[in-house]
Amino acid sequence: MKVEDLAGVGLSDATKGYIGIYLKLSDLFGELSDVSEREYGLQGDAINEAAYNALAEAQSEVLKLAMTNVKHRILSEENHTEI
Repeated sequence: MKVEDLAGVGLSDATKGYIGIYLKLSDLFGELSDVSEREYGLQGDAINEAAYNALAEAQSEVLKLAMTNVKHRILSEENHTEI
């Protein structure tokens, strides 16, 4: 695959799926914050620190899966039209 081949490339179903999961995890940060703030006020974020760290780690792992999928498809000899 050449750089020019990437101009018309779309996202594969797997890549879209990984990005969707990443975005859902992002939404969970806000939901967690909202629930904790109602109960604990401004201390909610401090109380949520371990949960925020776990969500951030999950996002990182999902992003790695997405990047692995993209790399695999780019390096594939099948010249996918989707990454």
